[in-house]
Amino acid sequence: MAVLEIEAEQVEVLAAEAYALMNESLARQGCDEHAFWHAVSLIYRRGLPSLTPEPAPETISIAA
Repeated sequence: MAVLEIEAEQVEVLAAEAYALMNESLARQGCDEHAFWHAVSLIYRRGLPSLTPEPAPETISIAA
């Protein structure tokens, strides 16, 4: 597998270009870019919900 190395400055440039492209796309669709980026930041901080169901808690019955 090939290892790709990108300079830190290039990462910043690519991120800025992607951000601008996203904002242009949101504007074309009439979306609120501030609300979109707020939602992205919440997902980033909280994480995405698990797509796999949690196992049901095991119930133990105690006969008296």
